[in-house]
Amino acid sequence: VLEEVDRRISGAPRLLRLSEQVILGRRLRNIDYLLPGVVAMALMQLGVFGTAHPIISLRERQVLRRLSATPLSRSTFLAADVLLRLLIGLVQVVLLLGIGRLVFDVSIQGDRLLLAGFLALGAATFIALGFLVASISPTEEAGNAITQLVNFPMMFLSGIFFPVEIMPRWLRPIVEAMPLTYLGDALRQIMVGASALHPLPLNAAVLGGWLVLCVILSVRLFRWE
Repeated sequence: VLEEVDRRISGAPRLLRLSEQVILGRRLRNIDYLLPGVVAMALMQLGVFGTAHPIISLRERQVLRRLSATPLSRSTFLAADVLLRLLIGLVQVVLLLGIGRLVFDVSIQGDRLLLAGFLALGAATFIALGFLVASISPTEEAGNAITQLVNFPMMFLSGIFFPVEIMPRWLRPIVEAMPLTYLGDALRQIMVGASALHPLPLNAAVLGGWLVLCVILSVRLFRWE
């Protein structure tokens, strides 16, 4: 400011002019923004709905109790169930990315190994969250209510369909607490080169923290009958 005032008083000519311009790596289309969000939502619903409801149903029908009387160990049953969800998640992701590429010409811009790591971390986090919901749900009706309470806020407030910058400031602490916010942000950065809401290491750390927390609580609270 002082330099500009001095220049005007002295009448010196302007030799250099600063021009600011926001630069993105590439111009994003709506589908470029939406596809990573749809992938993140699919993993979230696979974990919350696809894990919690079957487990609650098996417990209410006493299937889990009868399984405990068989030679099948509980750890083997749980590991098989988690592996099944991960395989289903893999198929979902492949189909979504394939449709995005063939129909909408959305190509992956970033490191595919890094993308695979975040997809696996996100799927594991939401599967663990689904087990936690199943652990604290006494009945199927209660499980339906709890999964809806988990699903809808994350689906509409985590920024997977529209930028979180347009949300009211008082909602930001809620947005920042949701694991889907960090998964969607990481997938957008890697898949389409979108601007970062958080650094990738922070996204991984938050998802990992949610994973560890949900696993610990599920182990402590899970009931077989």
